Amino acid sequence: MILSINCIRFRFQQTFYICRKYCHNNIRSVETIKTILEHGQPSDVHRYKVYGWIRGKVQKKKTKWFLQLDDGSSAERLQIIIPASLMEQCDRSRIQNGASLECIGRLLKSLGHQQSLDFLCDQFTVIGECPPDDYQIAHLKTGMEFDLLREQIHLRPRVRYFQSILRIRNELSRAIHKFMADNQFIEVQVPLITANDCEGGGECFTLKPANWPITNPEKLYFDRPTYLTVSGQLHLEAMASSLSRVYCLSSVFRAEKSMSPKHLSEFLMLELEQAFLFDLKTLMSIVEKLFRYLLVEIEKNCPKDLELLLEKNQHHKYYDKLKSCKFLQISYGEACQMLSSKYPKLNADSIMNFNAEMERSLLEICDHQPIFVTNFPMEIKPFYMKTTDDGQMAECFDLLTPICGEVCGGSLRENRYDRLYEQIKLKNVIKNNANNNHQLEWYLDLRRFGSVPTGGFGFGFDRFLQTVCGVANIKDVVPFPRWPYHCRL
Repeated sequence: MILSINCIRFRFQQTFYICRKYCHNNIRSVETIKTILEHGQPSDVHRYKVYGWIRGKVQKKKTKWFLQLDDGSSAERLQIIIPASLMEQCDRSRIQNGASLECIGRLLKSLGHQQSLDFLCDQFTVIGECPPDDYQIAHLKTGMEFDLLREQIHLRPRVRYFQSILRIRNELSRAIHKFMADNQFIEVQVPLITANDCEGGGECFTLKPANWPITNPEKLYFDRPTYLTVSGQLHLEAMASSLSRVYCLSSVFRAEKSMSPKHLSEFLMLELEQAFLFDLKTLMSIVEKLFRYLLVEIEKNCPKDLELLLEKNQHHKYYDKLKSCKFLQISYGEACQMLSSKYPKLNADSIMNFNAEMERSLLEICDHQPIFVTNFPMEIKPFYMKTTDDGQMAECFDLLTPICGEVCGGSLRENRYDRLYEQIKLKNVIKNNANNNHQLEWYLDLRRFGSVPTGGFGFGFDRFLQTVCGVANIKDVVPFPRWPYHCRL
């Protein structure tokens, strides 16, 4: 009898162990919501563990509670169903918009029309509470209150609209590097600290150590004045004289006091330089090819995010045109004539650089097609641009697109030593003092030793994103924007 009882006890323990082990092993590894929605299958056997934050209201319908869980991996959210009996075991006040959860359960085929799968939870844990009264993000009506969200910049990424922008930013960066690799361009890391003002506009942030003694201001940390870079172009040209095809995707800085919706003090720039490049059309074809490639990759890999953004801001017409239309090419002179024809009071001969209103007008005249405007007067362009034979015009282009205007600018580089030196003197780039007398001697050396025709461009990463996503203000496509009098975090 005793032997029989011990035998039963052993079998019970063994069965319990097997069941416990089975249940434990039956919980698949932690999955992202994106993985679950794309590859998960309804099952009575397999159980999943998922982490995320509650977004929106928590609602009760009959004997079940419903909430939307988000972990940032997907534009879609996972609907969690919690039985009322399970919810009763937890303090309901802790289950609020913004709270973080661990959920364990299984997938069901959804009976709703907004999603294909539901997650039936049989166990959950509140990881972090979110007090609703103090959580301003929870009180937004549309999620597009841009001015308010700029004041809550650390919480802004939690808003669905901005999550989509951030995922598209990630895809854009990945696609740029893929395009460059496929076309045999080599990535180069350019310095953020530089002694050069590449654009020659004097809109640089000067660099000085915070603890440097003010009693001796003439003693510099480096051996010359230094700045935060406005462009990596000159350094890329040095690399192109060896590697032929180079690029960088890096932050640049401009101390402009502009508050316009397309200017920032710090922004991301894709810059490219190619040696043995003999004509402007070849350079523009690279830009157009890149532009179209990026559109395809974003639409292919972020369709839900793109759909959400375009529905919110009603910019489908611009996006569809960007995908399908031809890129126009007009000269600066032709652009001036087009503007003066539309605005008789505007004298074509008096127009120099285009302002934002002129860019918008050109795009309207051309039915919002992307436009390459070429051959600007050399007097309004930087010293490094190649000039026409008469020295009057620069062999350059600006690419104008809807919403933000100029998204890319490029040129052939002046590879003739005498012409380059003449432009440097003419534009007074080298100051006549001991410290700056030879600051561009190294750049001239590139023309002295094995010079070749080169060309390149600067492609505004954030402005391109603004154009594709249909966002009116560049401050709303950058994670932590900096502009005059605003540098939060």
